[in-house]
Amino acid sequence: MALPLLGAGLAVDVLPFTPASISGLQLWLDASDSSTLFQNSNGTTAATADGDPVGYWQDKSGNGRHATQSDGTKKPTLNVANQNGKNATLFDGSNDVLQTASSGLTTIPYTYFIAFRPMATDSVTRRCFCGANSVGNLDIFQGLGPRKWSLYAGAPYGVNGGEAIAGTRYLVYALVNGTSSVLDYNGSVLTGNAGSAVPNGFYVAGLPSYSEYGNNYYYEILVYNKLLSNTEITNCKNYLNAKWSIY
Repeated sequence: MALPLLGAGLAVDVLPFTPASISGLQLWLDASDSSTLFQNSNGTTAATADGDPVGYWQDKSGNGRHATQSDGTKKPTLNVANQNGKNATLFDGSNDVLQTASSGLTTIPYTYFIAFRPMATDSVTRRCFCGANSVGNLDIFQGLGPRKWSLYAGAPYGVNGGEAIAGTRYLVYALVNGTSSVLDYNGSVLTGNAGSAVPNGFYVAGLPSYSEYGNNYYYEILVYNKLLSNTEITNCKNYLNAKWSIY
C-alpha cells in the first residue's frame, strides 16, 4: 500500500519498493507469486499443489523471458510454503533445468540477485545460474575445493572462494564487470576478474552441455543490465531479505 507523506498541506503517495523500481531489470522470477508458475511449458495449466511439476516460470520483468522446460523428466517441482510461508521451486540436482529466452545483456556490466537454498552435500559440481552459452555463470563449484562459490564470464576461476553450506539460505549479489567483478553471498564478498563475456539467455539450476545441475530451492531471481548504485543494491538486498528471511 502506498504511504502518504504530508508536507505543506499536500499528501504524496510513495509506492513500496519492487525490483521494477530500478531501471534495467531484464529478468524477474518470483516463486512466491503463484500466478507465475505453470505445469506445462506454454503456461496454461497452473502449478498449485505441492509436488506439481513446473514447466513455465513467468518473467515478471515485462520482457517475456520466461523460464521453461518441455521435457517432463527435467522439470523442477513446486514446494508449497517452503520459506517464510512462501512457495519455492525445487530442482533435484539430477537433470532438472529451466531455460529463458535471450537475456537482453549485450555488454558488461550486468548484475544478479538470487535468493535460494542449496541442498546437495556430495562432491559433485553444482550449477546455480548459468548463461545459455556457458558464460555468466554462478556456480557452487566442487572442482575448486569444498563447495566453493565461483563466478565465471570468460576468465576461469577469476572470482571464487568461500564455502556454500548445504541447507543454508543464501542471498547472492553478483556483478560481472570484468576485472571489477563481485560475488557477495550473505555479506561475504569475493572480488576479481570474472571476464567480460555476456550470456545469451540463462539456465536456472543447470548447464546441460556439462551435465551439471543444482539441487536447490529457488525463491527469487533478479537480473539487471547495468551497474547498480550502492543504494539500489541495498534496496534489492533489503527487499529480498525481508520477503524471504534469508539471514
